Amino acid sequence: MHFRQPACAVLASLITLGAALPATLAGQGVRVLAVELDTSRPVGGARWSLVDSAGRAIAIGMARGAAALALNAPAPGVYALHFAAIGFEPHTTPRFPLDTGAFLELVHVARPAVEPWRSPGQVATAESEDDGERVLAGTVRDAGTHDPVRHAQATARFGDSPTLSVVMSDARAQFRLPVPSGGPVDLSIRALGYTPARLQLPNAHADLDIRLEPNAVLLAGRTTTAERVRVMGVDARSLAGWIIDETTIEPLRGITQNVGDMVALRALPGVTVSRNGECIRIRRLPCVLIVMNEVPIGDVTTVPVESVRSMVLLRPVEAMNLFGSRAFGGALVIRTR
Repeated sequence: MHFRQPACAVLASLITLGAALPATLAGQGVRVLAVELDTSRPVGGARWSLVDSAGRAIAIGMARGAAALALNAPAPGVYALHFAAIGFEPHTTPRFPLDTGAFLELVHVARPAVEPWRSPGQVATAESEDDGERVLAGTVRDAGTHDPVRHAQATARFGDSPTLSVVMSDARAQFRLPVPSGGPVDLSIRALGYTPARLQLPNAHADLDIRLEPNAVLLAGRTTTAERVRVMGVDARSLAGWIIDETTIEPLRGITQNVGDMVALRALPGVTVSRNGECIRIRRLPCVLIVMNEVPIGDVTTVPVESVRSMVLLRPVEAMNLFGSRAFGGALVIRTR
């Protein structure tokens, strides 16, 4: 069912669809979905309002994705639905009755907005009301630079009622906020980096030019003078691994030509080296990752012994913190001259 049909056809379709729904749904209400006119894709971010006979919005919801939006009515009565979405024409359905336990279903074909926006200040009042609805439209600008403020949030509260209507300003910093008639509106505008603005509007249409004051953020510099500097060293015994420094490596150069054999000759607890010196293991874990000058390499036998300056054999926990899951078995970090 589309809104383009006559009012009588719309009402008849609503009643027919509602009768086809299962009777197990609690209460009474409507399920609505908006689709684009050209592509038939669901309209994301569409705002639906269920308005009672007095023009009050008694249920408001925001559609997300392709799922239909359910709006519950607190009691049986006569209601209308209002559709609004950025980039599409707003629309209000003819009024329809909701009986006890009735749950109606409706699909709306949304038309893209083709009417140009009026510049702020062209119209202060005097727009005809549409079935108990009025529209607050305006532009949000920076008070100092007059630049448009995009993605500002416009929120309307109707008198003492807790009911809210919320939209975001579009790429041109303009917003269009449909609200029910019949009382004053408390309009607030918020944007990141700006002081919120709040307006009290009478029961009339308005085209607003809203200027937001930027928040003044001052960063104070601070100078600290250090009277004493304390230098701390790391004890090799507290390291999650073992250090083989140049003083240890130098005597080993004359008795081995393999880096793996150097590690084996150190007789580190829980560390084993394969017979050919290619695989170094810590407590039967996978072979350790070989890292030379911060670059992982595949085979330790390709590292010339005469170029090694120092080595650090890291246990798995510290190795994975540095090199990720590929160092699950640990890592041998080699520094060359």
